Amino acid sequence: MQLSLLHLCFKEFVPLLQDVECHPRSSYIDELFSSEESKCVEAVLRLKYSLIGSNRQKHAIVELGLVPRLISLLAEDKSSSSSSQLQVNVAYTLGSIAKGDECQLKALIDSGIVPALINRKDLKG
Repeated sequence: MQLSLLHLCFKEFVPLLQDVECHPRSSYIDELFSSEESKCVEAVLRLKYSLIGSNRQKHAIVELGLVPRLISLLAEDKSSSSSSQLQVNVAYTLGSIAKGDECQLKALIDSGIVPALINRKDLKG
């Protein structure tokens, strides 16, 4: 079984992410960086649902440094319907992280969530 590059770089966090249904061969975490919008949408949906009610999973996402990627997805200015769906689900995911503990909220603020949300005030869910 081959591990993805992300898992090799952050192998100490793999046990945390196993609770997030992270599979080494087809990790949706890797799909967050896909240039294919449909893969990115699916990855964000899976991530969003995995974070509900779990500060441990939110912590793992923050520790892996995925918050800046989520914020960059939110900030993208595309007009397709799948892009709109992606951005709304990213906003929900970031909101879930914000409902975590103080450290997770600080990570969002430090990563630039406030300006990103102000610039995306047009999002409708």
